[in-house]
Amino acid sequence: MAYLHTPKLIFPLEKYILNSYHFKQDCTYNNVRWGIHLGEDVKCLAGTKIISVGRGRVVYSALHAGTKGNLHFSIYVGPWEKKVLSGYWKKGDKRTVLAYWKEPTKFINDYEI
Repeated sequence: MAYLHTPKLIFPLEKYILNSYHFKQDCTYNNVRWGIHLGEDVKCLAGTKIISVGRGRVVYSALHAGTKGNLHFSIYVGPWEKKVLSGYWKKGDKRTVLAYWKEPTKFINDYEI
């Protein structure tokens, strides 16, 4: 049956275990404060199959140098579409608004049409 809205959301990995940075965690890397983390990180191997959480498709999935195999998964509900946004936020940051970012695990578990 075709739905106008996604009837259910799922996690982007078959075995989604939050085992790295958490949503809104204050992060420091190599003694440099990056800011408030805007997603959830899951350690996984390069080449791990990433699936769409709802109706749609995965448009970008890559392992970047220095990421140590983390899947950074964010849910953004703000007005910027088709833009690459930082995975971190610092007070005074004008590129985004903290309220536009949702805790992925909670968002998926609480999702209702």
